[in-house]
Amino acid sequence: MGMRVNWMQNGSYTAETDRLLLSSLFASNGTFLARSGVLAGGGEMAVTAQSTPNMTVAVATGQCVVQGTMTATQGDYVVTADSAFNLTVATADATNPRIDLVCVVVQDSFYSGATDAASVQIITGAAAPTPTAPAPPGNSCTLAQITVPAGATTITAAVIADVRQRTTARGGIIPALATSRPANVSTGQAIYETDTGRLMVWSGTAWTQLSATAAAAPWTAYTPAWTGVTLGASVAHGRYRQIGKTVDMTASLEWGTGASIPSGQVTVSLPTPASSSPAGALGWQGVGRHRPADGNPWHTLLTHTDPGFTTAVVWGLRTADLGWAPPGDAGYTFSAAGASLRVQLTYEAA
Repeated sequence: MGMRVNWMQNGSYTAETDRLLLSSLFASNGTFLARSGVLAGGGEMAVTAQSTPNMTVAVATGQCVVQGTMTATQGDYVVTADSAFNLTVATADATNPRIDLVCVVVQDSFYSGATDAASVQIITGAAAPTPTAPAPPGNSCTLAQITVPAGATTITAAVIADVRQRTTARGGIIPALATSRPANVSTGQAIYETDTGRLMVWSGTAWTQLSATAAAAPWTAYTPAWTGVTLGASVAHGRYRQIGKTVDMTASLEWGTGASIPSGQVTVSLPTPASSSPAGALGWQGVGRHRPADGNPWHTLLTHTDPGFTTAVVWGLRTADLGWAPPGDAGYTFSAAGASLRVQLTYEAA
């Protein structure tokens, strides 16, 4: 069929055309169809173990969108569980574990079979020494994955993995994990990463963080690489956070046996490369401190990076003329317990 339109007073249309109207109301999967997933509200169809575990699992109330997969224009179904219910898990294999799926499944006899219904089903996997999950059926939305141990007589919370994909109204923000961002979304689709607290938007080619308050941006650990320092048994630490294109980073190097600062340039790696776009003599600089040993006074450090760099250069203050020089050339030492280098820098990311 070419052009379709709904609700003409003197016309008629199929259920498929009606479902395509529904598809236009939910987050796109990159085509004119909607993304399958659980909608906010109710118990959001969570799959949980029983309070006294047995070989059943509980499914909460909720709604989900199920994309039809039998044809390219089948459209999307909205399935509602208006009361909670239990599902029975098949008897465990005596020798090997297996992986089962809990799926919302839509059956439509217009496309296949003789049944017209929606249900939540357990798709039983094959037992094996190293089991793999079965393929979900067509016209389905997966809610959970159950790893059934060999010989199990109860299903506990520890073996139920929540794999619900979320969806929302078109233009809304989709909740997702940073490790499982939605694929095949439209340009401009926003997601909220429930594990990092970040708002991200799909540019058409990549996920980019939206502007956020500093309080909402998580700090992430990284291990900076220091060059120009004889490291010995020294230990490096680093943390950073990124808000849009702005990166705040801090890095340190704690003295270890055999470490020293010879003459020559000292650098520390950035957690993410600096932008190469600034024109002219632009760059970024930060501050730091050096301590030669326990109980000794601190000395000033300066650090800077330039467009396109993946490292920052570290400088010490030379007392003879108050100029900046490599720390070793400025007389800084790094050869006793308690000695450390610490820098911090804010710069624009690539």
